[in-house]
Amino acid sequence: LTHAIEKSGSERFLILFNDLVVVARQTSARPSYKVETVMPFNEVRFIVVSEQEKISNAFELLFKDVRYIFVLPSK
Repeated sequence: LTHAIEKSGSERFLILFNDLVVVARQTSARPSYKVETVMPFNEVRFIVVSEQEKISNAFELLFKDVRYIFVLPSK
């Protein structure tokens, strides 16, 4: 599963594998990707972000004391 996300005004892709979560960005040579973060599942904490007025369909990943918040277009 891949899904485009936004980070600081540029698009990122979240790629889910059986045992890894990878955050990557697409390079100018399409369809090439540059891996930015590799997170083993056993080291990642998944947190569902409660539905709020301005944020919905979101979840948070906590990895090595860094929080990543992903907002998706739908459930």
